[in-house]
Amino acid sequence: DNHSDSIHNDSVDSMISKMRESYRKSLDRYDSRLSNSPRNSPRNLPETIHENLDDVSDNLLDLLSTKVTNHIDRLFEESFAAFSKAAKSPYEKHVDIFMKSSALCRKIGGVIGILCKSGKDRTSMAVSLDITRSLVEELGVLHGQETCNLLRSNGVRCMNVYANTGQSKYAFNNIQKMSLPYCFRPPYGTNAGNVLS
Repeated sequence: DNHSDSIHNDSVDSMISKMRESYRKSLDRYDSRLSNSPRNSPRNLPETIHENLDDVSDNLLDLLSTKVTNHIDRLFEESFAAFSKAAKSPYEKHVDIFMKSSALCRKIGGVIGILCKSGKDRTSMAVSLDITRSLVEELGVLHGQETCNLLRSNGVRCMNVYANTGQSKYAFNNIQKMSLPYCFRPPYGTNAGNVLS
């Protein structure tokens, strides 16, 4: 995680310095055009400004598309690495496949469909985790674990469970709960082993 944050910060710093350099070059071109144009020619000024803005916007677009492409390439590589790891150890629970593939899907504008057998318990855990991850990464929400637990204990997923079973408890007994990956476990007091699926 620290390594990816470092890479992310380095790429952001690099992008900012490239944008500053591009902007400085565009201003230099603007200054040279302005100094070479006749003093009493107001028609040249709008053209010069328009050309300058075109240069800046083209450079910014190139930089941003390169950054997005690099980010998507990295997400593809991480997803494939997660699949390869899972293929080598099929008896482990590979939550990273879910996390990496949903991040990639979200980044390329895809639709994320999460379903389990009954569409309420494991689905609720996965959907609330994915929503929380999105809130933290895209909107800067703090305290992700508390947010996720709040969604699981008081959010729409509880209403979905209640609509299907008549109880607002997830159908995990304590042994099942302990066998779930930590990030998929329901908060304390929100599961019961006697809920009918």
